[in-house]
Amino acid sequence: MAYQLPADVLISISDFLQSDQLSRVCQRTRDVLQRRHVLCSFETGNVQQKVSELTTEPTLHTLTAQCVDLGNGDVKALAALKHAPSLRSITLHVNANQVGHDVVEMLAELKAAPALTSLTLVMNVRGSPVCHMNLHAGDPNYCMPAPHSALLSVF
Repeated sequence: MAYQLPADVLISISDFLQSDQLSRVCQRTRDVLQRRHVLCSFETGNVQQKVSELTTEPTLHTLTAQCVDLGNGDVKALAALKHAPSLRSITLHVNANQVGHDVVEMLAELKAAPALTSLTLVMNVRGSPVCHMNLHAGDPNYCMPAPHSALLSVF
């Protein structure tokens, strides 16, 4: 069935779902969708390699990532995602007890990404979310907890 759908319909469905699942249906959907929506994990030691791979993906639109055991230097390396030419949406799940003020600097650098319109940061402490921030380009009225108001000027 997916083989019969035109490429633009497959792309629209994939963008609506914001998932890589459709690209796993058959070789044709994989070829059409490439790596539009990526789910990955960043860990100490693999951040720079994965970021460099992702920034060279011309069709990457959505990135959802678990950030496991990252240090401040690793978080700074994530800022290189600003070089991904078509990246529109980033969702990062970060362990808050392992990173410091570098998260704010990384967010500030990501605003230079040419196509980025949405950034979601979920800060976790001991596996439980303690802060959930949604930043949208051009929308000054998003909600953010008071302790993180310094991030208001990011976009």
